Amino acid sequence: DGKDFVADPEEKRMYDEALALMRGGEFNTTAIAFAAFLRRWPEGGYADSARFWLGNALYGQRELKAAAAAFRAFIATAPATHARQPEAMLALANTLAESKDNKGARAVLAELLKKHPQSEAAQAGKERLAALK
Repeated sequence: DGKDFVADPEEKRMYDEALALMRGGEFNTTAIAFAAFLRRWPEGGYADSARFWLGNALYGQRELKAAAAAFRAFIATAPATHARQPEAMLALANTLAESKDNKGARAVLAELLKKHPQSEAAQAGKERLAALK
């Protein structure tokens, strides 16, 4: 994700294993793996990305409340310049919309368009925002 850091070999192994589960579409085990990862390395170099992928895994399981919390945690802790910031905001908005929180979804989409107007996520967010009105 464009971040340089030194990782403990066990930290890297655990992150890579969880990411491989995500790539395999195993959302339940992915969520368990990333939650365990974050308990062990909450401030590690992979922590921001782990929060993002945890949100996606929970969303894939239709655990919308938990997914929204994971995306919010990512947005709050990752730097605004993190490559996945716009994507996480769009995912949070989609999660909120599916939870019938259209007001919250619109607010997140407006923030996405303001903070990351040139991103691909913003382009999708414009379409989503029009559909929510």
